[in-house]
Amino acid sequence: MSKKLKAQIAARELVFGTHISLAEPAVSEIYACAGLDFIWIDTEHAAIDYAPLQNHIGMLRLAGVPVIVRVGIDTPWHVKRILEMGADGIVFPMINTQEEAEKAMRCCLYPPEGERGFGPRRAVRYGFDNVSGYIAQSNQELCKFVQIETVTALSSLPVLLDNAYIDGFIFGPCDLSFSLGHPNQTHHETVVAAIKKAIGQIQSSGKSIGISTGEDSLEEIRYWRELGINFISAGADTSYLCRGVQNYRENINQLRNQLSQKK
Repeated sequence: MSKKLKAQIAARELVFGTHISLAEPAVSEIYACAGLDFIWIDTEHAAIDYAPLQNHIGMLRLAGVPVIVRVGIDTPWHVKRILEMGADGIVFPMINTQEEAEKAMRCCLYPPEGERGFGPRRAVRYGFDNVSGYIAQSNQELCKFVQIETVTALSSLPVLLDNAYIDGFIFGPCDLSFSLGHPNQTHHETVVAAIKKAIGQIQSSGKSIGISTGEDSLEEIRYWRELGINFISAGADTSYLCRGVQNYRENINQLRNQLSQKK
């Protein structure tokens, strides 16, 4: 696992990443060349099953790029399979209560702290790494995040902050805007006010504060940073692809118009 990313998260350093939602492993190969601090692989909303997920993680690990996986199910067997692939961090979406947070953390931790079953494979390079060392260090070195995405989560935040195993809290501003009654208005004053209040609470705890957003403009990134966010995952492979082909379409339409005017 990436000790560097864990140290950055613990120190609340500013780190940047982006999202993967396509199953094609060449996406990870391309991302690995970009020089980002981490890559976030989404299995909550995306059609990425275990085999393509393992390909993504393997590609990024070979390139030395930290990998964070957002899970779709918070069950021990599901989380275990992802951790055995060698993820450096894990994100649990839609955590609303103290009980849900405790369950999520138990899935990540070997006993006695948790209930993770033993069986690391790619996580220990199939045995070429020291397995005993991995077991001893995994509970501490894995980056563990929960997402704050509902009004219930906001109200539960004071008790969620007491969970010593959670390394950081990541806002899902779009889902949060729905829960606050302003669908998809992530900069609505009510939404921003709620996030600001929560940021103040998290800052007092000393834990890392994150945001996951599809917007990757300089203005958007600066906006969240100035609010106090230090962990920023923005943009996605699908949006980069759409933007590129739309730009090409605009160029060829412009050329067609120019050619037609010359006739």
